[in-house]
Amino acid sequence: MKLCMACFVVAIHTNPENIVGCVAGQEIIRVICNIAVPYFFLTSGFLLFGGISDASNTIRIHKYLLKICRLYVVWTLLYLPFTIWGFANEHMSLGKSMLVFTRNFLLVGENWYSWPLWYLLALIIAVFIVWRSLSWGLKVKQILLIAVLLHMLGLWINYCHCNGTASNFIEMYYALFKTTRNGIFIGLLYITLGILAACKKEINKNMLIIGMFIGFLGSLFHVPFGDVLFAYAVFALTLKLELHLIPVGFCTYMRKLSSIIYFMHMYWVVLWGYILPYSQMKALYLFTLSLLSSAIGGMILLKFKNKSWFRFCFQ
Repeated sequence: MKLCMACFVVAIHTNPENIVGCVAGQEIIRVICNIAVPYFFLTSGFLLFGGISDASNTIRIHKYLLKICRLYVVWTLLYLPFTIWGFANEHMSLGKSMLVFTRNFLLVGENWYSWPLWYLLALIIAVFIVWRSLSWGLKVKQILLIAVLLHMLGLWINYCHCNGTASNFIEMYYALFKTTRNGIFIGLLYITLGILAACKKEINKNMLIIGMFIGFLGSLFHVPFGDVLFAYAVFALTLKLELHLIPVGFCTYMRKLSSIIYFMHMYWVVLWGYILPYSQMKALYLFTLSLLSSAIGGMILLKFKNKSWFRFCFQ
């Protein structure tokens, strides 16, 4: 499923749905693809915090945070040529470029063409908040309530900004953070829901299917929390799949391949985007070639999975 979601991320950054003549069809594809990053958050919460109870788990979370911080720094540096190129195209001075880069690195999570990295920064923030909240004695349901309120605040801030009713505070917020798509307003909610999926009693499969369709329709018509319900229902249904016959080694391989595709696909998107001539089918060609190039490149890189540089960059 993480591999499928990595493919959806490639679609988000190449917009293959643009070749569909029907606007409704384009929106349906976008809604489906947009569950990719929420699904990654849910998975992280489920696997990392599920059943946490002792100091050894706390140590594991600490190591996990250090690992994500390392990946965030490493891939920010690996995307640095694109960042420099982007600032140069904007004719931005060196001083302003350094200031914007620092702001984006610390507060936003992305620079030119390094858009997938916002997830890492959001993950660091969300996991840290949950970790500290649990250590302070808060229950998961209390953290969920806080996460829901923060998500609602993020929706309100975004609404005010988009509809021209923003206050000076909101404008100042956007000047610093650029978006509400971060670990506080988005990541925290999905991480907490992932924990609940690990701790809560199983939900009836039929209820999940109904919830999935309601969430899908809600997301399609931009109803608040429709996308949350859709992503959670899809994730919870995944947990009910009977996949015990699939070899563990194969699953591990797919998971590692999904990480490589997620981190590296923007290199191919940029390359093919400049090579391919403009046509009505360019978006589809861009998606297909970028995904295939990322997958083939990933399979080649996986031959070196035991090398220290591979673990440093991808694990």
